[in-house]
Amino acid sequence: MTVSRYPSPDTLVAYIPSPGDFMTAREQRWYRIPCRSAPVVLPKARWLAFYHPAAFGTLKWAVHFFAPIERIERVDLYHESPLEDGLWDVLRSANIPAERQYDVKKGKTRYCLDFAVLCARSDLDVECDGDSWHLRPNAVAEDNARNNFLASLGWSVLRFSSRELSPSNIAGAVDLVRATSERLGGIELPNQANRRFDRAGNVVEQYRLW
Repeated sequence: MTVSRYPSPDTLVAYIPSPGDFMTAREQRWYRIPCRSAPVVLPKARWLAFYHPAAFGTLKWAVHFFAPIERIERVDLYHESPLEDGLWDVLRSANIPAERQYDVKKGKTRYCLDFAVLCARSDLDVECDGDSWHLRPNAVAEDNARNNFLASLGWSVLRFSSRELSPSNIAGAVDLVRATSERLGGIELPNQANRRFDRAGNVVEQYRLW
């Protein structure tokens, strides 16, 4: 039922841009606020209210859900999930530069990518899809819309499941990221040579002409 009253002074209203973001907050039981934009009343907040914009269809433009705030922590900006943290560590160990939480926007459409690997011919989006994501009824439709949007901008997409990112399999996922980046012309580094790999996984430098 839509809540029509204005929230009490100890309630913080959170803008949730998409159903996927709301599902993350609901299942993983956390919500983040950039420190620089945190309201001064944050330390006194006891409740979190979730405002739904137009992306929520029949639930749009209203607050339908509240949740008690159990604790407030100041954390690493990029601490997202064990899956992302694990892949992030292995990518760095493999000498594959990736941009984490990379925004792609065109018009009113915006997506935040788990990892962006910027390549010479086509940039690469690398997504970590946990088991809970695949249980969502709209996950496939949302993935298709996202993939189509990125493809229209020239992006390639790789998606890895929890199983593919398990300790016994994650090396194969990184090998696929490396091979795909090579196929896309090598990883672009600003003001440096493109980063490419030989079959043994060693970095091979290729100069970029301007």
